[in-house]
This record gives sequence, C-alpha cells and structure tokens, in this order.
Amino acid sequence: MTFFLSSVVVQNAIKKAIKTNRPYRLAWPASAYQLSLNSEEYREARIALALNGGYVRVEGNNVIAKIKIAYPKKSYAPLIPIPGIGAIGVEEGLFWVLQKEKWY
Repeated sequence: MTFFLSSVVVQNAIKKAIKTNRPYRLAWPASAYQLSLNSEEYREARIALALNGGYVRVEGNNVIAKIKIAYPKKSYAPLIPIPGIGAIGVEEGLFWVLQKEKWY
C-alpha cells in the first residue's frame, strides 16, 4: 500500500474523484503540519507536506496524484505549539528563495 492512501483526506478526495470523474484537489489545514508523537497524526503531517495543493484522479484501478512543487513567497507553517508563547515553525518563503534561484 502506498503510504498516502492511509490519509483520510486522500481517501475522501479519491471518493470525490470517482464520483465526479474529475481530478480532485488535496488540501489540509495548517494544523495538520504540527509535529506529534502520535503515529497517526505524524503520518498525516508527512502526507500533507508531500501532497498538499496537488490533485488526485482515478483511472481504472489506479489512483494518480499530481503535485506541482512550488513554495509560496510568504507562508508560515507552525510545527510545535508552545502554550503561552507561540509556536516553532518554518517560513516556507525560505524554500521559495531556493526555488527562485533554481536550487529546487
């Protein structure tokens, strides 16, 4: 089983793609990226990082995901919430700079 098929978001997108016979957009909320020691939450975060913004379609028995690799100029992804202080996270704009410089 491909790792991304265990995601609830992906499973719902597959059902909608089958029902509409069209590609369906994959989208997770920012909260999905928070690191967790819970194995299910961690797996969902990994899947969200890999597929968020992509599309899934179904052809016969095949599930096909298409993901454009592009980073926003400014987007903060919170990873570890710290109550009363804020959160430790990643500014995805750092990856945008690398993308712009053709390092990605």
